[in-house]
Amino acid sequence: DYDREQFAENSVPLLIIGTKFDQIPENKRNDVLTRTAFLSEDFNAEEINL
Repeated sequence: DYDREQFAENSVPLLIIGTKFDQIPENKRNDVLTRTAFLSEDFNAEEINL
């Protein structure tokens, strides 16, 4: 478990990489993007999808 507030004050850069997004069925991609948006919000981070 992690404490959301603990990471909010952390100034260490984080890089989270996911792969094979192109292999997710089109009808499920929006769900995956929504989850990653919540994750980046939890870490108070920018989100870039390539």
